[in-house]
This record gives sequence, C-alpha cells and structure tokens, in this order.
Amino acid sequence: MKIMLFFALLLLAGGASRKPLSWGERIEVNSTGYCPCKICCGKHADGLTAINRDAYKAGVAVDPELIPLRSHLDIPGYTRGPNENGSWIYADDTGKDVKGYRVDVRFETHDEAVDWGRKTITVRVWPKGKKP
Repeated sequence: MKIMLFFALLLLAGGASRKPLSWGERIEVNSTGYCPCKICCGKHADGLTAINRDAYKAGVAVDPELIPLRSHLDIPGYTRGPNENGSWIYADDTGKDVKGYRVDVRFETHDEAVDWGRKTITVRVWPKGKKP
C-alpha cells in the first residue's frame, strides 16, 4: 500500500517520465514573471542564464526534463520577443522551483515581473532538435 501511495504522489508531483513533446504542441503551464535581480534570482543574479545568454534579453526558464533548453515557445501576452507578440521565445534558463508544467517568464525589470504575476497560460512549444 505504501509503495502504491509513493508512486501516486510521484505522478502527481510530475516526477514520472513524461512523453516527449511534439513539434508545435500546446501545453497548459503555470507561469510566473521574474527578472535578473537579486530578489528574483538570489545568488544566481549574475546577468547570465543557464546557457550563458544575457539575462536581460527576452527568455523563459523551463524544466529541461519537459521542455528542452534552446527550444522555442509561443507565450501569449508576452511582448518582449522578436515578434512582439509572444512568439518564438527562447527557453534559455532553469530555476530551482521551475519543475514540470511551470515556466518563469523573464522581464527586464522587477516591476514588469510583478505586473505579470502568476497565471495559468497555454503555450506552444517547438522542442529543440525536433522537426515535424
């Protein structure tokens, strides 16, 4: 009984293996705004992302077990990307609390991150290395 409960909790926590995302797949995620400041990033506020990109550029932190780093995302309502309509945002960062179906959307200032807040959104993902 205890083993069954453990595996049920593991599934709920998102710790079980997931099927790889399809090219252009839409998924619902919990999003949070963040910026490169010490309030948001703590000791990791060095101006660089997990893949050494400029943390002041548009980007998103992801769980690389679900969304591979260097993937692209379409994030509705996010106007910092190259198209200014939330599309083709680079997954270039990670975070200790970014696990499973959660993304942290990066802003230039702390006020912008706070304005975004937390919300559930549907994003479209183009996983790195996958083609249709």
